[in-house]
Amino acid sequence: MNDIAIVGLACRFPGAANTDQYWQTILKAARQFRSVPPGRWRHEKYYDPDKWGDPFKAYTDKVSFLEGVDQFDPLHYGIPPLRAQAMDPQHRLLVDLAREALQDAGWERRPFDRARTGVFIGMSQSDYQDLLATPLRARLLADGSLHAGHSDADLLAAIDDATAEALAPGQAYSLPGTLLNMGACAVSSAFRLGGPSFVIDAACSSALVALQEAVHHLRSGSCTAALVGGVFLNLTPDALLGFCLVGAVSAHGVCRPFDERADGFVLGEGGGLVVLRPLDDALRAGDRVYAVIKGVGVSNDAAAQGPLTPRAEGQIAALRTAYQDAGVHPGTIEFIEAHGTATTVGDRVEVEALRTVRAESLGAETADCYLSSVKALIGHTLPAAGVAGLVKASLALHRATIPPQPETAPDPHLSLAEAGFRISEQALAWDAPADHPRRAAVSSFGFGGTNVHVVLEEAPERRISRVTTAAGVEVGEKPWLFVLSAGSPQLLAEHAAAVRETIATNPDLTPASVAYTLATRSPLPIRLTLVAATRDELIDRLGTAAVALRSGASGDLGAGIRVAAAPSEKDRPKVVFLYPGQGVQRVGMLGDLRRRFPSFHETVARLEAGVNGGIGNSLTSLVWPAQPADQDAELALTETRICQPVLGVLGIAMSSLLADCGVRPDIVLGHSVGEFPAAVAAGALDAGDAADFLTHRGAAMAAVGDTGFGGMLAVQATEEQFAELVTDIDWVWPGCFNQPGQVVASGMTDALAQLAERCAQIGVPATPLRVSHPFHSPLVAKADTRVAEQLARLPLRQLDRVFVSTVSGQVCVDPDELRSCWRRHCSSPVRFGAAIRVAAESGNRVFVQAFGGNGLLAMARRSVPDPASHHFVSLSGAEPDEGRTFLLGLGRLVALGIPVDLLPLFEEAERDLVTLPASPLVTQPYTIRKAEPGRPARRCSSQPEVGMNDVVQFLRDQLDVLRAATGANGISVTELAPSPAVSRAVVAEPDQDIASQRLPGADSMPVPATAEQDIRDRVFGAVAKISAYPFEYLRGDHAVVGDLGFDSIMIADLLAAFQQHWPGLTVDASDMHAVSTIDDFVQAIATRVGVRTPGVAVRRDPELLDPPARQREFGGGPELTDMAAFPEILQHQERYRLLADNGLANPYFLTHEGTARDLTRVAGKDLISFASYNYLGLSGHPAVSAAAKQATDLYGTSVSAARLLSGDRPLHRELDMALADLLKTEDALGLVSGHATNVTVIGHLFGPGDLIVHDALAHDSILQGCKLSGATRRPFAHNDIAALDELLTRIRSQFRRVLIVVEGVYSMDGDIPDLPELIRIKKRHGALLMIDEAHSIGVLGATGGGIGEHFGVERADVDLWMGTLSKAFAGCGGYIAGGRGIIDYLKYTLPGFVYSVGLTPPNAAASLAAIRQMRVEPERLVRLHERAQLFLQLAKQAGIDTADSAGTPVIPCVIGDSLRCVQLANALFERGISVCPILYPAVEEKLARLRFFVTSEHTPEQITRTVDILAEELHRLEAGHAAKTA
Repeated sequence: MNDIAIVGLACRFPGAANTDQYWQTILKAARQFRSVPPGRWRHEKYYDPDKWGDPFKAYTDKVSFLEGVDQFDPLHYGIPPLRAQAMDPQHRLLVDLAREALQDAGWERRPFDRARTGVFIGMSQSDYQDLLATPLRARLLADGSLHAGHSDADLLAAIDDATAEALAPGQAYSLPGTLLNMGACAVSSAFRLGGPSFVIDAACSSALVALQEAVHHLRSGSCTAALVGGVFLNLTPDALLGFCLVGAVSAHGVCRPFDERADGFVLGEGGGLVVLRPLDDALRAGDRVYAVIKGVGVSNDAAAQGPLTPRAEGQIAALRTAYQDAGVHPGTIEFIEAHGTATTVGDRVEVEALRTVRAESLGAETADCYLSSVKALIGHTLPAAGVAGLVKASLALHRATIPPQPETAPDPHLSLAEAGFRISEQALAWDAPADHPRRAAVSSFGFGGTNVHVVLEEAPERRISRVTTAAGVEVGEKPWLFVLSAGSPQLLAEHAAAVRETIATNPDLTPASVAYTLATRSPLPIRLTLVAATRDELIDRLGTAAVALRSGASGDLGAGIRVAAAPSEKDRPKVVFLYPGQGVQRVGMLGDLRRRFPSFHETVARLEAGVNGGIGNSLTSLVWPAQPADQDAELALTETRICQPVLGVLGIAMSSLLADCGVRPDIVLGHSVGEFPAAVAAGALDAGDAADFLTHRGAAMAAVGDTGFGGMLAVQATEEQFAELVTDIDWVWPGCFNQPGQVVASGMTDALAQLAERCAQIGVPATPLRVSHPFHSPLVAKADTRVAEQLARLPLRQLDRVFVSTVSGQVCVDPDELRSCWRRHCSSPVRFGAAIRVAAESGNRVFVQAFGGNGLLAMARRSVPDPASHHFVSLSGAEPDEGRTFLLGLGRLVALGIPVDLLPLFEEAERDLVTLPASPLVTQPYTIRKAEPGRPARRCSSQPEVGMNDVVQFLRDQLDVLRAATGANGISVTELAPSPAVSRAVVAEPDQDIASQRLPGADSMPVPATAEQDIRDRVFGAVAKISAYPFEYLRGDHAVVGDLGFDSIMIADLLAAFQQHWPGLTVDASDMHAVSTIDDFVQAIATRVGVRTPGVAVRRDPELLDPPARQREFGGGPELTDMAAFPEILQHQERYRLLADNGLANPYFLTHEGTARDLTRVAGKDLISFASYNYLGLSGHPAVSAAAKQATDLYGTSVSAARLLSGDRPLHRELDMALADLLKTEDALGLVSGHATNVTVIGHLFGPGDLIVHDALAHDSILQGCKLSGATRRPFAHNDIAALDELLTRIRSQFRRVLIVVEGVYSMDGDIPDLPELIRIKKRHGALLMIDEAHSIGVLGATGGGIGEHFGVERADVDLWMGTLSKAFAGCGGYIAGGRGIIDYLKYTLPGFVYSVGLTPPNAAASLAAIRQMRVEPERLVRLHERAQLFLQLAKQAGIDTADSAGTPVIPCVIGDSLRCVQLANALFERGISVCPILYPAVEEKLARLRFFVTSEHTPEQITRTVDILAEELHRLEAGHAAKTA
């Protein structure tokens, strides 16, 4: 038990996503030192190469870090997404590495002792925990807890604001998610490992101390296997600054161990895991062994000069212990993976210790040894350093290669050569020593003085046959089934290419070894299956598959290559085994399977021992004679006394082989005598009894009469046509109803000849069959009598599979029913077609013909009403083909999601595990950080989504807020909802937004009783659809908000879905406080509809995800027939009454006199106006007005028709071309309304099955377009590109077309989206991109060309450019622009264009003139930005919160209270300033604001006066509020 085998490896180090890439990095000696990635922290703030000893500065900017450390696939491990966000990325990396290590060990599908498998991990720190604790630590500083100073309220507020922008709030998982010990426990939990599980912290030697613990547990027997490793991720600058402070880090940014230029290490990161088990167990199980751990030594430096100063004596103690434990001499070690930190003291002490121990053992005879340190390539990974060295040394032994170091100038002070150490700068073949196995050692020394040394030895040679098997068939000529899988088609394409490259570059990899290795893996959802026999064939087909996958191809790709998305377990098709009857028997059939698969051979041998006596011959010699063309054997197989037991034995042997592969039928049926092996597969009959019965049955049939007294004729006719054909022909009966268009006649020879002649006369195809008797007719009824006695004694068992008898064409449910059918089996017709139709009920079946080609499948396909809803799989061809057809069939089953275990198909000598890239998962980012450093987070990320310019809803909600704030009496909460009748009359759509949702009142109609299962299923179905989580993933204890990430809009959609199915269901806001999990929703609904809900299994029904609209009956009350009595109209009137009762003036529909420019007049009062969108002051411009007047004179005030038919005017195309020229697109199209443009374009181009994702602050027109389209709609947090990326990563593959819609300038916050990043996201996910430029066209860009000009992007990268003509362009209408093809298509098909009048001549002329004038007067655009910048600058100086506004003329003033917002707007109006308030729920209450629209016409004096008055009134308002609350 002392020797411990390393049987699996996994690692993730800089430049290396797996062990193969790690080895390639090592062989190339490729350094991985780079600048600090911008996504970690803003290193420029902490970097100064000239500052040494500054605790807040690093003198280097070089590190060796991983990419994508936040990527993870929690669903694969059953981890709730919210918990994944709270998990330290180090823990997530460990879970991923554990999967890859177990997969590499070949244990992913193979059973191992999970209950006694331990997890031993080296970790030292959690930067993620530090990030999570940052706000609290900062508050301790700000509130005076950590010093004698006073609390700083402003600093505390700033900390709270920064925290809200930068970090997700803590949650229940936050504490356990960042504790070090949870790193090991997360692995144990994910893989159900019951052995010891803990984390070791011994600083840089942590991983190897964990290894020592694992070795002790394995040797003592308390563990039978162990996962061991270490991990380190550097998420904050703490470690780098700390090591710079002590001078341990290289100032040159290069780690050079044992080099005269060495000046310290480079900070690295990564992780690795190894799978261990006792060597004897590994060899017994046939594991691939990378290396053997012979001994481990651990010590501490004890009294050293300091915690960071190593001591030779301590390291010597560890070395001595290790070699004593291993029982080998240090001088036999030919390769040492040293600790090698490239520090002066560290390297000197390490070499001194090695020299001393080697000299003690061998004296002057010390053999040369190669010295190496991977820190020269990937830096110092701290607690993971030991496992980095262990994996490297294990690979070196496994591949018999001395790995190189990068170019090194040995430090002369170390005297390496004199001590027998060599450093190779190139990879060397590692020749085997003459008197002992190859040996290596690994050292790891930690701060604080804990030292570890591990002695390794190469694995014992394992005999693997790469040429022949026991059966004598050359392995290289055998075809093999290869199953590759991934989480998505794109990943599968990459995976296929990576596996192909691995095979192509490793000539030792045989098809058998690759197939076996892949067979040990659990398949992921997207699967590729193919069959190949040679390396060239395999490489070629993998390449073909990769190319096809990249192009989006799936299904049958030809040459036996198949790609499919396996359905979930709940949607998995049922498997139907079909067993053939007489007629398929051939000499040599299934001989390839008998030769290749021992279990098939053994089953046949066992059964034929009881058959041979009955048939008077050897079954084996007849089916597989020495001479393939044996005429006597061919003739013998036509005899029914021989044929029937042969078919039974072969069918049973195939069932056994398939069962070995884990393939078991759900339903079975057999044609004629195929019914008996089918009964064995159904569990009704013992295999030996079945073979014995078929022997007697065949003999009884043969004894009925002489061969040739009758026969059978296949007639291509329906049952009705057949009945007409046999009219007046005696001694002919229907023997088989095979399919709707074929009946096999059975009868006397001359009668059949008469029938054949009649068929020929009328052109009905009829074919005689080669049979010995008129089977399944009254002519052989005596056979039923002959077998009756034995049938009565035949022991039948209860069936454990669905058995469909072809005697009755119905399901047999018990042995008595089966026996009853078999009493007439010989003489009754075969009702195969009827049996197939019964088996196919409910659809989604996989019909598998066990052997005998595909004849039954052809009949089955013609017998089912919808063949496309089923699958048909053959497992044997016309001739033996070394199992290729069998493997292709298994591959089809794998692709269809049927569990298939290929491991039993490999003989012991063929089980050669090799290293291949791990199967890739679909990952997405999980992090508590909201934004990357240097890029601000969005302050409105959590606000509810509302149609920003839905004025009716906006006004209604504002008045509700005012009523609540002033305490006015008025409408009750239940009265705010539409009447139940109205609610029920409108079917809630899944994409309906929160503004249009209302819950029914208390007087809803009675709810009919609902089954408990229906409630549970529909709740789960609705949650699955709205959340986009797989139905199969959901559990009752999932919290819809906490675990599944529901926001308020999704909750509203969920409630709407419930009310669609249960129209009388009432839900009050207060009810939601007690509803957390899916089970809570089930219980709450059940309580309201009067149904008890004990634990009920959830079944998936497609209708649950898309329930049909329910038909309702309505009465004829006035609320339905009199508009004045509509509840919503009455509520509207009541709201305005509340305004008057509370002395509040209606701020809407004020009458403005004159042009909307910088000034306006209301009721004789002059005001500075910040409430219009006349950004460039072109509305009212003399040239624009003149153009409108001239157009009116020429063309009238309206074109009076749609442009498509008779309404086009020269102005229209001139405007279209001017827009296209401005936008730099191929074409454009003007429409009469900006709002309608979005509605009609989105509604026209997208539909059910598509996805539209939009910013949470999207304009109402976008939301209305989504509703019209019927597409699924999903918002993402405002201006949060990472959230968009995450959303699409999760759900993109579920939809056909995907449209991303954003605005060029957001009219609420005055901010601009990151268009280049949006384009990158669009391309990455295969989506379309639409920009609404209502507030950016004429505003952004050097010439007013909009956001595209602003960022300088290629305009064609945006698919649709939309904008309005009513803002900068002084007219009224909208436009859509893009490629010529799409615009031309829209001209002829867009409903809002084709069926609408064209733009009025004066509006078209005004906008055209405005565009031209904008170019004539570019100073207007310059002035606009100067004025906007002045307003923003003055507002900030006055302490006004302007949110995220930057570079636009939209400037908010955030007040944070809706009532005060209205009061401030009124105060400004009284002082001569017009501005609109924006209240909850248009924004969050804490973000209620005034919104100022600056124009080019505003003067600096107007702006200065406005900001001064704003600051004064705001101060007065806040002072008054403070006084009231004091």
